[in-house]
Amino acid sequence: METLLICGFLTDVCVHYTSADAHQHDYYVRILRDCVRGSSPEAHQASLNAIKYLQTASDTDSAEIIGLLERLAVRSA
Repeated sequence: METLLICGFLTDVCVHYTSADAHQHDYYVRILRDCVRGSSPEAHQASLNAIKYLQTASDTDSAEIIGLLERLAVRSA
């Protein structure tokens, strides 16, 4: 299974449906919560909750991903 990192605007539309499609195609989904925004705070949070319902480990942020990529780069060097 592959992992898809998702960021972008309109958590309650584009991000939500992209993550649902990815889930249906057997991808692990990681939403960079500091790199997404919704049409309203309530819609944003509702979509993050729905995504997390499908994939409990979906919640992450850019610092965590950058740290992971740096560790992978060091290992492969």
